[in-house]
Amino acid sequence: MEKETEITTSIEVPTKVWNAQFISIFIASICVYLSLQLGHTMVPKYVYSLGGTAAIIGTISGAFGATAFIMKVFSGPMIDTLNRKYVFMAAAGGLVLAMVGYSLSTSIPMLFVSRLLQGAAQTFTAVCMLTMVADTLPPDKMGQGIGIYWMAQAFAQAIGASLGLELVAKVGYKGTFLIAGAMAALAILLATRIQLNFKRTKEFKISLQGIAAKEALLPSVVIFLLSAVFININTFLVIDAGLKGLSSSVVGVYFTTYAVMMLVSRPLVGKLSDMFGFIKSAIPVMCIYAGGFVILSFATTWWMYCAAGVMIAFGWGAALPIIQALAIKTVPKDRRGAATNAGYIGMDFGNMLGPVVAGIVADRLGYMVMWQSLVVPVGLAVIFALVNAKRINTIESNFVKN
Repeated sequence: MEKETEITTSIEVPTKVWNAQFISIFIASICVYLSLQLGHTMVPKYVYSLGGTAAIIGTISGAFGATAFIMKVFSGPMIDTLNRKYVFMAAAGGLVLAMVGYSLSTSIPMLFVSRLLQGAAQTFTAVCMLTMVADTLPPDKMGQGIGIYWMAQAFAQAIGASLGLELVAKVGYKGTFLIAGAMAALAILLATRIQLNFKRTKEFKISLQGIAAKEALLPSVVIFLLSAVFININTFLVIDAGLKGLSSSVVGVYFTTYAVMMLVSRPLVGKLSDMFGFIKSAIPVMCIYAGGFVILSFATTWWMYCAAGVMIAFGWGAALPIIQALAIKTVPKDRRGAATNAGYIGMDFGNMLGPVVAGIVADRLGYMVMWQSLVVPVGLAVIFALVNAKRINTIESNFVKN
């Protein structure tokens, strides 16, 4: 029998993007993404320092995708049943434990276990944050708002790699991971200020539709293809640059340029998607995204890394929010957790398979060929979206009408 509890806090329906609840979630998400960014960029370098090959690094980096996928069985139903604020706080606690685990690791197997824990924690933090953000946005500004929300990730990526390299030089890997854990702990403290209209209308139950909304399969496939490409930036860029004899400042130029471009592109393209629709906004940026990896394959100077950062940022950085917005538009409000989950399941598969395949290619054919081969999945995403253009337009039309 279904249960129903009182609304814990009464929050007015938002009329603008920058409302009080959105701001609270935005600030907490900066701390989470900064913690994750330090983990994503420093774990591969740490594995390399322990003697790991490119294939092993790819396997370790993709390992979190495995647990992230398994945890989707629970995350969607829990986020659509329980108070999302407290689910987020518990997940951020798991992220703290993962970072502490990294700091205590002295071998590749120990790192692997902590990586799995990070994947489980990241599942809940990512889905919770995006779902809570969607709940705070006006329907007619959904794309714009999600684009702005993703600026928190852009900020973390702007300073994450450079900060990580500087911290490793000053306090070592163990100290760096402890600092990342402290950032996740700060997110828990900040989350206490978030207030949501929470009304429990159903019991927790695991079902296929509760885990992932089948309506969101289309955007999930596109996210899978694009994320299988993007994950390799965090996995291999620092190592590739080091093998080329480039300084950490050159890598920092890439991440800074990338992040600055995302700060511009995400809200802009999100707003354009609200005005012109998914197809007219997403297809061009995905093509630019592919071009960025071609440039990256030849990059040996700071300006080439800068150019690659601009193009990849305008591709992945702008495409991801509007794809996720499309997923949310496929379902009613009380099933947004399942729709968001579906998008992240696609990302999990991409994060799990992308670095493993790329690592094998890098070992056998070199990093240049590896970067160039990443154009193929992006091309498949473009073709898939165009083939389903009519269905996408129908989803957007029905959302506006409702």
